[in-house]
Amino acid sequence: MTNYALTVKMPDIPHTLTAYSDGDNLTAIVFDCKESDKPDDICLTAEKQLKEYFAGKRKAFSVPYTLYGGEFFKAVMRAAALIPYGHTATYGNIALSAGYNNAARAVGNALCKNPLPIIIPCHRILPKSGGLGNYFGGKLNDIKEYLLKTEGII
Repeated sequence: MTNYALTVKMPDIPHTLTAYSDGDNLTAIVFDCKESDKPDDICLTAEKQLKEYFAGKRKAFSVPYTLYGGEFFKAVMRAAALIPYGHTATYGNIALSAGYNNAARAVGNALCKNPLPIIIPCHRILPKSGGLGNYFGGKLNDIKEYLLKTEGII
């Protein structure tokens, strides 16, 4: 399988994101990765849609993607993908939506491994106790804050 990649500069903050494709579907988005660009049509579509999102012109993504992982992980990602632009949910809400009552902590652990941030908008998930929570284990909280501001949530 051939892997393709394209790096996009995030506006207004000192971060990049790299979109990866297997030639048929988007497979990952990684922040601050130093990958050489080797884009295909999927990566170019992701780039176009992400730039539209950052400019406030796109509210949902249509680039095809593939998720790998167990049933719980996929259920959490599917539930997170349903959160509309400009809205938020709690980890408990996602657990319920995914069909796993009382699994808020496990949902948080799964979301730390979200392979398609922004496309699957885990930045829209906030702790019930308030605050922003920890985006990718707290290492990228400035990105979460930027994305929430982009959508007018904060």
